[in-house]
Amino acid sequence: MNDMLREPLIRPASMNDAADLARFINAAGEGMPLDYWTELAAPGQDPWAVGRARMQADTGDNSWRNWTIAEREAAVAGGICTYLIAPDAPPPGDDLSPRFRPLVALEHRARGTLHVHVLATYPQHRRAGIGRALLAQAVRQANGRRCSIIVDSRNRPAETLYRACGFDEVARRAIRDGQGAAQGGDWLLLMR
Repeated sequence: MNDMLREPLIRPASMNDAADLARFINAAGEGMPLDYWTELAAPGQDPWAVGRARMQADTGDNSWRNWTIAEREAAVAGGICTYLIAPDAPPPGDDLSPRFRPLVALEHRARGTLHVHVLATYPQHRRAGIGRALLAQAVRQANGRRCSIIVDSRNRPAETLYRACGFDEVARRAIRDGQGAAQGGDWLLLMR
């Protein structure tokens, strides 16, 4: 059977997957996580080490405990990070970096949903059903609850996948840089 047609193996992430998780979150975040880890790094510290440590944490939105991995041919091919946004989550505070404010405002609109925080695959595994399989796993995990995801309006392949999987746009916010300047696209909040 053609390997491209085989269903991927879906499994919970482990702490040992931290390097892959850091790469996935940075790819999905279009470099913003690495910029943030660089800000957090001590002088001389590798920002990727900061990212891996954050993924290895037992708590927090990005914890390895919130991730599911897809494997093909016994290799990590993709990952999805999901968590429940509490129905009574407080609105975002004013202390956030301007680059994160639009994202957190959209997450606030998605209270009570199982939120897909990250969905990413390695380039060599794209268009092989990995993203679709991971999204289906998230929908099962939601157990009847609504699901939400945020995507950059300029990422047409991802938006097309999410819409094909039943997600519809409910809100949008302009993408901003660290100083608050518009970056020429929108963050789209999609729900199913």
